[in-house]
Amino acid sequence: MLSIIRQTLASCKSSAKSVLIIPDMSENAVSIILNKIPFLISLGINAKIWDMTEGKTDEQLKFEGIYNNDLEDVFREINTI
Repeated sequence: MLSIIRQTLASCKSSAKSVLIIPDMSENAVSIILNKIPFLISLGINAKIWDMTEGKTDEQLKFEGIYNNDLEDVFREINTI
């Protein structure tokens, strides 16, 4: 995840000024990104987070079978319906 943040920073410095970060579905992943948002904003990057956990705990996510899923997993699930 941190390598993605570094890549985002590199591209934002030269072109884009806004990013949407979509972390995996876990409390830890969301927490890491939330802690990085102020840093990104201090660099002049309008960083937003899309928290797909909807406030659920890791235990709830595990029970639902979606713990640590990412956006690709969500699209894959939609595609199989």
